[in-house]
Order: sequence, then structure tokens, then C-alpha cells
Amino acid sequence: NPLPLEDDFTEQDYEPRLGLSNLGPFGAGVATGPFGTGVQGGISAYFSDMLNYHQLFTSLQVSGRIIDAAGQATYINRKQQLNWGANLSHIPYRRFFFGFDVDTGEVDGTPVVQEQLIREELRIFQEQAGIFTQYPFSRHLRVETGLNMRYYHFRLDSVTNVFASGVQVD
Repeated sequence: NPLPLEDDFTEQDYEPRLGLSNLGPFGAGVATGPFGTGVQGGISAYFSDMLNYHQLFTSLQVSGRIIDAAGQATYINRKQQLNWGANLSHIPYRRFFFGFDVDTGEVDGTPVVQEQLIREELRIFQEQAGIFTQYPFSRHLRVETGLNMRYYHFRLDSVTNVFASGVQVD
């Protein structure tokens, strides 16, 4: 008999467990140039239970240094008609400034022209947390509401190299 018998099956309550459902596009790269070498990479992952009642969307991206890593996670509970969820994210934004300044000074009592090469990196970090609900009326119509909180903080890295007659003195 090719079909299993009814006694071959056991019933048990459904316990949802998140499992990896899909990996998004993965990207990685390395670049080099006059200002140094940099790396970048990112990946997204989607987790859900077997019935799609619980869903978790995640993404991670690294660009440059570990301090510049960004991440985001969103959870959705779709078990009831009133869906609800929460999200968290950490996103850094980088800005660069390069400057050049010329001044006069003295080295061992001799007047020299000093050149200053200035490099500044400003990082703005955005931390966000939120909750939301959705009530679908049909496949094409739903009502949504949410509450988000954001917090911004900053970091400034500044490097000044001083040259006198073409020789670095700092």
C-alpha cells in the first residue's frame, strides 16, 4: 500500500518557531584610492514561522569601519486580523571635510611656511525604535498607525597634519 495508514500520524499542538525563509541580496566590495582603502558589505534576511503568523525582517550593512555598521530589524505578528509589530534601527551617516591652510612659523629659530592638511569626519548616528498596528479590510485596503522615537548623537574625528618646507613636523 503506497499511502501511509491513519495510525502512522500523531497530532500535536502547533508551536510557531522562526526559521530562515529567505536571504536577501548579499554584496561586498573593496576600494582603494589616494585617501586609503575601504570595504563595504551588506545582507538581508527574512525569518518566519510555517504559517507566516510571525515575521522578522533584518538587514546589516558595514561600510568602512565597524563604527559605521548599520542594522535594522522589524517584527510583525499577523496571527489575528489586527496585526502588530515593532522595529529597531541604528543608522550612521558620514560626512567628510578636507581643508588646506598655509601659515608662517618658526622651526629652530628659522622662519618657515607651514602647510596644514585638515581632514574631518562627522558621523551622525540615528537610533530608532517604534511600534505599529495594521488592520486590513481587504488585500488592497488597510488602516495603519504607529509610534516612533528617534535619537540622534554625533561624533567628530579631526586630523591635522602640519608640514614645514615639505617635511611633516607634527
